[in-house]
Amino acid sequence: MRLTALDIYQQDFRKRFRGFDTDEVESFLEVLARDFEELVQENNNLRNRITSLEEQIQEYRRKEAGIHEALLSVERYGEEARSTVERETELMIREARVQAESIIREANIKVMKIHEQITRLQHEKQRFIAQYRAALEAQKQLLHELQQMDFLAETRPKQLEAQIQDPTSTDEDHTEIEILEGTAQ
Repeated sequence: MRLTALDIYQQDFRKRFRGFDTDEVESFLEVLARDFEELVQENNNLRNRITSLEEQIQEYRRKEAGIHEALLSVERYGEEARSTVERETELMIREARVQAESIIREANIKVMKIHEQITRLQHEKQRFIAQYRAALEAQKQLLHELQQMDFLAETRPKQLEAQIQDPTSTDEDHTEIEILEGTAQ
């Protein structure tokens, strides 16, 4: 049985001739001493437990402070990393734009050169066609003149023979015969 403070206050001892019953008092004091000793031991254990828990709390607070500091460091590092990534991204975008503009500029120059070559080739083609047509026309004219000469060569000798045989021909006719003989040769 465990004693409480109330049990101690309310404990009545019988009175005997010489006072309290010594056996009862001694028995009560033994129980009281044992309970008190347990309470003192429990109190010491609780104090030790409190001290241990306070040390753990201090350790946890140190760890919490370390974690908090680590979180702040990670946060700062994250900000720095994000800032670095943003700067590098902006730099890459600027470089890509410059490169794209350079490629577009070079492509436009190539397109202009190709247009110039096309225009030059079209002019050369037109000039070639004109020269070829002129050559064809000259050949056609030459062919036409040759055909006329062949026709005259076939018909004029007969006319000349007829005039030579006709003594009544005039000087004009002889001149014409001489001209025709000169062209026939």
